[in-house]
Amino acid sequence: KPEFRRRHIGEEMLQMALEVLQDRRCRTLRCYVEPNNIPSLNFQRKHGFSEKVFQTFDELINDGDLMFEKGLQNFEAVPADISDAYYICEMYEKSLAELHGKRMDEHECGNFFAEIKKMLAYEDPDEKNFMIYLGAMPCGWLKVNGLCGKDIGWISMLAVEPRFRRRGVGRFAVNYAV
Repeated sequence: KPEFRRRHIGEEMLQMALEVLQDRRCRTLRCYVEPNNIPSLNFQRKHGFSEKVFQTFDELINDGDLMFEKGLQNFEAVPADISDAYYICEMYEKSLAELHGKRMDEHECGNFFAEIKKMLAYEDPDEKNFMIYLGAMPCGWLKVNGLCGKDIGWISMLAVEPRFRRRGVGRFAVNYAV
């Protein structure tokens, strides 16, 4: 409704839809818009939707509507290995404030890098490290502990590359851990 425009309600609704669809591993979001609905057309274009040739869906009859699609980001969790140590250190350093860490000098950074490499090389049955990828881009580090226990496991580390924050990486990682 016009009186509720410019309050970012549409953006919140779109973000929620994207998160739900991504959790279900959907690859595309499709919208059908009346050609005279200028606010909706502008919204679709602003948020990365592309106009496509109309395709029917669930016997939907096209009464002149336009069809828009947006490809969804699908994350993947991959067991981390020693070659991921650099990315893990980078993500950790960029996430110090959120992780309540302290700035490290060059020597401490070197020690931390060595610790990460050692951790990734050691096969601890109670702990697993995962890199979260969007395509070929590493965008998160997930560390899960308590795997030998029967009742309790926990996420002991979750760091997200800053440019991928608020895009569903954390939600994906938590769901993956569960």
